[in-house]
This record gives sequence, C-alpha cells and structure tokens, in this order.
Amino acid sequence: MGLLLTLAFTNSTICAGILTATTPNPITIDYIRQASGVTISYMDWLLYGFPPAFVMTMITWWFLRRTFRPEQEEIPGGGEYIRKKLAEKGKMTGAEWRTLFVFLLVILLWATGGITKIDTTVACFLGASLLFMPKFGVIRWKDTNRDAAYHILMISGGALAMGSFLLQTGAAK
Repeated sequence: MGLLLTLAFTNSTICAGILTATTPNPITIDYIRQASGVTISYMDWLLYGFPPAFVMTMITWWFLRRTFRPEQEEIPGGGEYIRKKLAEKGKMTGAEWRTLFVFLLVILLWATGGITKIDTTVACFLGASLLFMPKFGVIRWKDTNRDAAYHILMISGGALAMGSFLLQTGAAK
C-alpha cells in the first residue's frame, strides 16, 4: 500500500516542476502570457519550478516512508531477478534506438524552445509524427487506433475549449 501511495503522491509533486508533465502547467503558462504578456519557456519553468517540486517530492517520500513503513526493506532475490530479465532482453533493437532518438530530440527541442522558438506542442507533434513515419517509425496507426481512448481526448479538449471560450467572452470573470 505504501508503494502505491508513494507513486501517486510523488508523481503529483514532481509534475509541478516539469512543464510538460501535466496539463495544468501549460495552461498556467498560457494564462500568465494572456494576463501579463510574459512568455515562460520550458527551461524557465524547469529552472524555477523543478527545485521546489523536487524538495516537495523528497519531503513527501520521506513522510510516506515514515507513515506507511514497508513490511520488508528488500525483496529477496529481487535484484538478481531484474538483472536476469534485463539480460534476457538482449541488446536494444533498431526500433528502440529510434524511439530513444525521438525522445531525446523532443527533450532537446523543449529545452531550446526559448532559442529556437519551437513551441513544446510543436515539438511533441514532431516527435509523434516521426514515430509514425514509414520506414523510420515504430508505431502503426492501426495498433494505436485500436487502443486509443478518444473519449478522454474529447472530454479534455472540450473542457479546454470551454475554459478558453469562457475567458474570451468574459463569462469567467
């Protein structure tokens, strides 16, 4: 139980420090931009937001470890089991290397967005597009389409659109 609570709580605290980790962060940046004209870059958010988020995460982890003490500190044979499973996987495949490349490219674009003027959303779309590219990509549309949760996208998109509409019309004031 303590492990699940630790995952849930520390995920919530650390996400505050990474711009692209959770939906409210970019929405906050947009509100700040609309209200003040100041644009906050990915690196600005990371520079000012990550240190306090990291401290909150460590305090949360410490508190949960003290409140919900683990029944045992170590799983007997756990380390050996993980090493064995990693060895069974073998070397990284070409698809795994391409995925790592896209992941690092998107992070680089996020980090340099203040210089390159490439928005975090554009960087994400570029990365997703590369993952679907014929001959290079590692994802097929039919596989993604089969398991996609479009209802969540529609609800989230609708909520964001409604909030923007309320702000634009002045109804939210």
